[in-house]
Parts: sequence; C-alpha cells; structure tokens
Amino acid sequence: MKTKSLGNRRALRGAVLFILALAVTGCGVKAPPVPPRSVPPAAISDLAASRTGNTVTLIWSIPTGKAAGTAGVAGFAVYRAVSSTQDPACADCPLLFRRVTEIDLERYQVGVSDLKKITFQETITPGLRYVYKVAALSRDGQIGADSNRVTIR
Repeated sequence: MKTKSLGNRRALRGAVLFILALAVTGCGVKAPPVPPRSVPPAAISDLAASRTGNTVTLIWSIPTGKAAGTAGVAGFAVYRAVSSTQDPACADCPLLFRRVTEIDLERYQVGVSDLKKITFQETITPGLRYVYKVAALSRDGQIGADSNRVTIR
C-alpha cells in the first residue's frame, strides 16, 4: 500500500508543479489587447482619361477582393495638378496636387459587386495641362496608395 500511496503523491506533486510552471510562465508579455492592423486599399492601376471639348472624363475600376483592403472601399479621392502648357515640361519638377472631390460609393446606390467602373467629369480650361490621380478610401478611414497618373492638355 505504501508504494501505491507514494506513487500517487509523486503524480500529484508532478501535476501541481506542472500547473504552477504554466501559471508562472503564462503566454508571454502581459499587455492590453491590440486590434489587428487593417490593410488599406491597393492603388488603382487602370486610371484613364479622355477629353471631349472642354470636358475631361476619368474612369477607373473599383478594387475588389484583397485589393479592397481589410475594411473594403468606401469611396475615392480625386486629385489634380494644373500647370501652363507654355512652360517647358520638366520631368523632375514636383507637381502640387490638390483634392478636387471625394466620391462616396453609397451615393451610387448600386452594390459594389454590380458596379465595375467609376467615372468623374469636370470642365477644364484650354491652354493648361492637367494631371490627375485617384486614391481609394477605406471604410475605416485609410487612404490607399496613389493611382497611375494621367495627363490632359
């Protein structure tokens, strides 16, 4: 009987030591929980522009799937830089882009899965060079990377 009792004590002592070791070591650093980092929408890569008279039309695809980021696309910011066509073109000169408008997808009142392309139109002034770019906006407020640039003269 003593050997059985001694064996039970050793097993119990081993189990207690194992539980204490788990309790003391835990799972690592104790800190408040951190929300997962969200991924902003990908850059739009198919921005295109056309000009009819004094009206420029921009068109691009809505990012879907992984390209939409973790929160999804809520809209777009359209940026424009304007310079004179009289000035010599400078490949290294920086362009000063200003936000022209923000397009909210909810206003389109069509499901994103049904909507393939977004268009934006505005009137331009002859004799000026316009450079446009677009960035997707996520539902959690992040701005995606800039799209390709398009130039209208």
